[in-house]
Amino acid sequence: MRPGRSLIISERLSLRTHSTKSLIAKVKVFNNTRKNYYSKFIDNNSDKSLRTAGSPKASNCYGDGAFVVVDNDEGRQLIFSKTFCATYSGIEMLEIIKNTKFDSITNVYQIFMDKNLFYAVYCKHKSKPGNITPGTDNETWDGINDQKILKLQKSILNESYKVLPTRRTYIPKKVGVRSLGIPSTQDKLTQYVLKELIETIYEKKFSKNSHGYRPNKSTHTCIKNVKTWYGITWMIEGDIKSYFSTINHSKLIQLVDKVIKDQRIIDLLWKFIKAGYIENIHYNASKAGIPQEGIIWPLLSNIYLHEFDMYIEEYTRSKLLHKTTSIPNPEYIKYKSLIRSKKKENRGLEYKELKKIPSTIKEGERIYYVRYADDWIIGVDGTYNLCVDIKKNIQKWLLNELHLELSEENKITKLKETPVFFLGYEIGDRYNTGQSKHIVVNHVKKRASHARPIIRAPYEKLMDKMYQEGFLEKNTFRINGISKWIHLNHQEIIYRYNWIINGLLNYYSIVDNLQIFHKIIGYILRHSCAKTLGRKYRLTSRKKVFKKFGKNLRFPGTKLELNIPSDFKKSKRIINNIVKPKNDIRTQHLMNGYNL
Repeated sequence: MRPGRSLIISERLSLRTHSTKSLIAKVKVFNNTRKNYYSKFIDNNSDKSLRTAGSPKASNCYGDGAFVVVDNDEGRQLIFSKTFCATYSGIEMLEIIKNTKFDSITNVYQIFMDKNLFYAVYCKHKSKPGNITPGTDNETWDGINDQKILKLQKSILNESYKVLPTRRTYIPKKVGVRSLGIPSTQDKLTQYVLKELIETIYEKKFSKNSHGYRPNKSTHTCIKNVKTWYGITWMIEGDIKSYFSTINHSKLIQLVDKVIKDQRIIDLLWKFIKAGYIENIHYNASKAGIPQEGIIWPLLSNIYLHEFDMYIEEYTRSKLLHKTTSIPNPEYIKYKSLIRSKKKENRGLEYKELKKIPSTIKEGERIYYVRYADDWIIGVDGTYNLCVDIKKNIQKWLLNELHLELSEENKITKLKETPVFFLGYEIGDRYNTGQSKHIVVNHVKKRASHARPIIRAPYEKLMDKMYQEGFLEKNTFRINGISKWIHLNHQEIIYRYNWIINGLLNYYSIVDNLQIFHKIIGYILRHSCAKTLGRKYRLTSRKKVFKKFGKNLRFPGTKLELNIPSDFKKSKRIINNIVKPKNDIRTQHLMNGYNL
């Protein structure tokens, strides 16, 4: 089939064919028509093309109100006709994009300009606490109305829209700081709509091994992926040096342009990238890099590293030459058969000798990969030399293709000797985590040569956090109450402790050593809360506090108490079931920065 010839011709779609619950539930319809608001901006000269009969072709974007997927030099390209864009709302068209396979897409500007899409996005995000913060224009989302959205759309359409510089602030980290850009009110809304559009286009394209800044993905899905890595012996820890500060703007736009074939969207992205920022009243131009936190920036950072995901996956496939990485050892099988042929009383010593012989022989190599934002790890079932080659190839590819450098902290770790820390979890082998070196399969005890990695909560780091937050005294195991909380009422104190307890249990609900929380939560946090309440009510001992309020320090007359489970079983999913007090408390102001 020659380039440009249609693969899927003229599929008419009705409002009933696609589910739009996710956004339609959020939008308040201000008119009775389902027409795309972009049609009101189409000039009179385009009337002839809108009246043209016939399906759209690869060479034009008009037709009978349908869309078409064509095969050309750039792969499968999704093309919307102008009539189609004027007939269906932007929300419906996003659903069409979700359910269509393509390599690139055109005419997405019409979708972006839909008024109902702006309202849907506004209603979806208006209640977020961050949108109450005024931007560089000193306005908040409370002042957005129909007239302002219409004015914003007109300015975008006639290209008079100007992106204001963001207000740059910094958030402290363990090592260094993280930059945060606070945009103006109209820029926030425009970025949210852009994010909704670009995320819909890219979500099906992103790798299954990418878990950061994506819907329905989290650190839990990332670590669960690691749990499926059977038989790995080496781990390559990856971190990109100053990733967000060194992203090349031209390369980023080039990567977006490969999929979104609409220059007006590209121009709008350029405006945001080059807007600059204000720091200490001084304007600074954006020469390279993007903010790490924000509305659209995490999504763009994922697009930038999507090429890296594809490179690693292709490299992984090239190394997978065998279906299995090991085969049965003939010497082991022969010796085992010989033992079974002997009398029963002579088998004991023979089986001890059998354990010294490897049951399998290495035949192939296998590589696993997972990424969360700019942090990634590679598990290798192979040799150390293979790990060195992988690291060198990655270093060279990142520098040549994405103009990025690996940080000096990248290292190759033998999992049997040293555990790896990733996303706050400790990933280790049965040999260095105190687990049994054998597994039971179908009631038969076997050596765990191909067992999965052990995922643990880092006990020592969690205990250090208890010291830093004041729940324990340094160099001793003496439990402290939090004196700065005694001015709060009983309900607020319980709610603050529950905030910490639920955060720990939910984040570490997938680990293999949940029993450590008997000590951290069942003892330290419970008795710290008892000491805090004892100081508040002037009770002289913890025994009196527990006698008055019970084991979980319940507030009298309510069901509000410490949310500590009776046991910490691995199979038990910890659910956030805090019972709120009867009086209304602004919960976002209760905890001040307790972050693990």
